[in-house]
Amino acid sequence: IKQSKAWESFLSRVASADPEGSVTREDCDGIKEQCKKILKLNAEQRRYIQDAIKAAFGNDNADHLGIVAVRSSSPEEDLAGSSFAGGYDTSLGVTSAGLQDAIINSFASLFDHRIYLYKIQHDMVADTPR
Repeated sequence: IKQSKAWESFLSRVASADPEGSVTREDCDGIKEQCKKILKLNAEQRRYIQDAIKAAFGNDNADHLGIVAVRSSSPEEDLAGSSFAGGYDTSLGVTSAGLQDAIINSFASLFDHRIYLYKIQHDMVADTPR
């Protein structure tokens, strides 16, 4: 993502004198689309998910997950003085086949324009995904 033109454009606008007014919804949507096109879970991430599924459901096979909801777990969500409640995307009715896409969609939502503006308005770093 950080190698894309969308990211370069985003960073140049964040660095401007008016980051709140310079970064547009289109800038944010461009980065979200890059995430959805480019990002894939690596082997370590897939193992971590497999372990989490086993711990939560007693099921060793992510191919037989059933139906779940996938929601974000950003370290910024529960900071003192800020609330991102409802800001990040949650995917409902996710099956094994859609798990990777739902995780990536949840991650990509951190680039939503609403989230960006909230971070700027609360003096938070907006150009470092977490």
